[in-house]
Amino acid sequence: MLHKLFKKKYDYLWDLWCISSFIGIWPRFIEPRLLKKNYIDLKLANGPQALKGFRIIQMSDLHFTKKTSQNFLNKILRKVKEAQPDLIVFTGDFIDNSQLEDEEHLRDFLKELSAPYGVFACLGNHDYEKYVTVGESGESQIKKDKGTPFIKDCFRKLFSKGGIFKKTSEEVFGLKRQHELDLLLQSSNVKVLENMTIQLDINGEKLNLCGLGDLWLGRFCPEEAFKTYKPEFPGIILSHNPDSIFSLRKFPGDLILSGHTHGGQVNIPFLRQRFVRQRDPKLLRGMQEIEGKKIYINRGLGSHFSFRWFSIPELTQITFI
Repeated sequence: MLHKLFKKKYDYLWDLWCISSFIGIWPRFIEPRLLKKNYIDLKLANGPQALKGFRIIQMSDLHFTKKTSQNFLNKILRKVKEAQPDLIVFTGDFIDNSQLEDEEHLRDFLKELSAPYGVFACLGNHDYEKYVTVGESGESQIKKDKGTPFIKDCFRKLFSKGGIFKKTSEEVFGLKRQHELDLLLQSSNVKVLENMTIQLDINGEKLNLCGLGDLWLGRFCPEEAFKTYKPEFPGIILSHNPDSIFSLRKFPGDLILSGHTHGGQVNIPFLRQRFVRQRDPKLLRGMQEIEGKKIYINRGLGSHFSFRWFSIPELTQITFI
């Protein structure tokens, strides 16, 4: 109880600073509540005529908690429905800190998501039974102090060294999916693709849809995922962490869809690489290409702490041309 009171005190002080400093009002109270839809026209390498005009909505990084605004959720649903997608994909981090809060509220939101060819997802590092992060050594680890005030976390990231993922620690291997979240997704008709590929039958043509497990958790197994991939058909790959592109270069697929970075979140020079560390600095947002492999990095809908500077929450609409 004392720990929770201590954390709330930090949060209130942070909010007070944001208001009193004026410059903190936008990133703390305004930008995280905005929502922008970005549009991508994708030409499939071997896509038949029947797939032209097929529309996908990508969502990512909701980081749902009991504090998530119903108004914001309604805004998401409205924009998704306006798009009339054929397929909806979600690229990880449904929840925050591996905690499922206000289960009924999240279920109601997810049940509103529907598309003719379904709703599919991969999982992120917040969606397993323990919240996993990366230490200064580059080794993934279970975060022990989940109750730490986020302002303290910010300063820790700001002044720490390293933190680019290199390997999964022994304590992280073997972590299971967050059980309550798993049950909720099943009841909401969200199909999780973890190291597996399915083929969607679209107007008599096939589309590969491949989902990977999370990179930091050691659940990322492309050899297993691509066993049922049919390279004669085009394909979309779902992988939460964009750093996974370096392990996917030799595998097929027209486009990798990722999230995780929140678009850099604090997009100020010299700061963004402190808050979000990726193997390649380009892998923060938008359409990127690494050795001929295309990846789109969604800025996400939420974040681990509600503070965004020049990184407006995003929905992505992808249309095959």
